[in-house]
Amino acid sequence: MDEPFHRTRPDSQDEYERYTLVQHPEGPYVRHERIRLHAAQAENPFMRQMQMIDVGAFLAGDRCPTAKRKLQALLEAISS
Repeated sequence: MDEPFHRTRPDSQDEYERYTLVQHPEGPYVRHERIRLHAAQAENPFMRQMQMIDVGAFLAGDRCPTAKRKLQALLEAISS
C-alpha cells in the first residue's frame, strides 16, 4: 500500500512535498518526501525522503492541516 495522499504546490525552486501512506512491518507510516520538478535538468536527486512518521504521530503533530484531513479520509476509506 503506497498511497500518495497530499502534494504541496511547487515553491520558487520548483520543489514540492509529497506525503504517502506506506505499509511498514511495524504498522502504517507516512513517508514525507521532497521532490524536484524538472529533475532531468537538475544536479540534485529527483526525490529525497525527508521522514518516515508513524500515522498517529503525524495526525497528532504540527503538520499541514490539509494533509491531515486527506490522510484521515484515506484511512476511513481503507477501513470501510
